[in-house]
Amino acid sequence: MASTASYRDTKSSQLRRAAHSKMSKSEEVTTRPPTAPSYATSSTQTPKTVKNATVHDADFEETQLKPRGIEIVTLWDPALNSSTGTYAYFNSQEPPDSAQSREFYRSLVEESLKGRVEPDIDDSLFLPMDAGFVQSVLTGHHSLGQEGLPEPEFKLFAFQKLFIGHHILAKGAGRQLRAVRSVEWSLKPNESQLWRAPPILSGNPLKPFGFDIYSDCQFWLCNRILNPRYRAHTRHTVYLKALGTFCPYFSIEFKSTIDDTRTVQNQVAAAGSISLFNRYHLKLYANPLPTSEQWKLVCHYGLTMEKANWAVWLFELKLVNGAWAGCKMRRLDAGSCTDEHEVLGLISWINEIHRWGLCTYALECEEDIKRILSKDSKLRVSDIRVPGTDVPGTDAPGTAVSGTIRSG
Repeated sequence: MASTASYRDTKSSQLRRAAHSKMSKSEEVTTRPPTAPSYATSSTQTPKTVKNATVHDADFEETQLKPRGIEIVTLWDPALNSSTGTYAYFNSQEPPDSAQSREFYRSLVEESLKGRVEPDIDDSLFLPMDAGFVQSVLTGHHSLGQEGLPEPEFKLFAFQKLFIGHHILAKGAGRQLRAVRSVEWSLKPNESQLWRAPPILSGNPLKPFGFDIYSDCQFWLCNRILNPRYRAHTRHTVYLKALGTFCPYFSIEFKSTIDDTRTVQNQVAAAGSISLFNRYHLKLYANPLPTSEQWKLVCHYGLTMEKANWAVWLFELKLVNGAWAGCKMRRLDAGSCTDEHEVLGLISWINEIHRWGLCTYALECEEDIKRILSKDSKLRVSDIRVPGTDVPGTDAPGTAVSGTIRSG
């Protein structure tokens, strides 16, 4: 009996100990810290990726533009001569007859092409300046604002009225001085094709920004301005996009409201600075030691349109001992498309920027390309003129840029 009792006691004790053991393990699991499982699976977890910076970020200017030496200057600089109007800034002549403004600008471009065999010019991007056209711009913007239409409608109206572009180019090998309008083309850097992003010069931004952007609108030169004999070799000297376009000179950004000025300024700052940086590289490639006079002609223009409000911007180089130190984006003028006088001011800026683009800018880019190609003894390149000469209306922009070029 004793042995049986002992067996029973032992058996019951074993059962109690087993039950107690299970309960203890259960309590141990339920009271384990909630972070414990992460250690077991941490080796298989994917680390979080850092989001890229965008122009919509509130700190974009501080964390992306300024570390690259890109400054947005909204205050007018009296030294630019822009406060008294477009023609004072460009040191150019106002069209004597507003109804014949397109013909007037064509004659200026023809003057800059003296000596060329084929002075064929596409003057379709120059705008009329007569009262009827000005009124049509006023009426259009009034309707867009009154109806509260979205941004694409503002863009469409602007493309139809103010920023003219034709993508159908006549076939043939002949030369033609022309610009091509782009709409939301990618500006993503491509080192192998000679399109680079402005570098970070100071600091270390937490978010990456690769200039993978799509500008609302830009105007590019077309390689039809180049001699057919060496046109095909251009790709070895400068970045070429669709339709043979290269070296953009004018960037435009839109917003349908007036409560997001920061974003639209960031947009044009990004598009304009990468365009200027690559123009800088072309100049440096053509001439490792450009003079200050040559640097003066390396600039870019921008325009922001917020609902009916507009602002014109100049992108000018910052150089330290001849090396890129960023750029300044300076506001030249501003106005509204609800005022007749200010609409006329906007039209004059657009026309003068295109005149500068087709005369000064185009010829300087062509000469840089010719200078690079002339290093190849097998290519026949026509005589290279002295940069900055015999081109009308270049004094004011050159003066503007000179104040920013610095030496160490």
